Amino acid sequence: MPRQAREASSSPESKLRAALQEVYDRHKHEVRVSPAWLATETMITLDKEKLAPALVYLAAHLELRQLARELCRAKWEPGDEIEQHELFPDLQSRYPIVRARGEDPEYVLLDHMTLADCEAMIARLRAEASAKLEHARALQIFAEAKFGRRTA
Repeated sequence: MPRQAREASSSPESKLRAALQEVYDRHKHEVRVSPAWLATETMITLDKEKLAPALVYLAAHLELRQLARELCRAKWEPGDEIEQHELFPDLQSRYPIVRARGEDPEYVLLDHMTLADCEAMIARLRAEASAKLEHARALQIFAEAKFGRRTA
């Protein structure tokens, strides 16, 4: 293994991701997974004696929750055991479920989503796409005004 690859795989960030991945792997077959739960379990693994100051713990927990969301949003990888989703390669294995405002998200396996969960996610994705299109239009108008010519 090249030296850079060894250093990258042993970096603190990769160790943090590996610890979280280990926790996720223990729970990946559960129907519902909460990034907050995954972060807490990872923190217990990393700081068994609870030596981290409260503010450091909070910062680490928040970062772990973000990383856990990334894991939950991941698409299927080649070799995953769920074969029926080969028809839908662009879908994620989990999606956030409908929740009250302010509650921590929970991600549910695709096959266990309710119609309400699907409809809410479809609406959310469409709203995000619309917002990005509006942003692109605004940037295009800015570029055309600044450079005096039509952009792509």
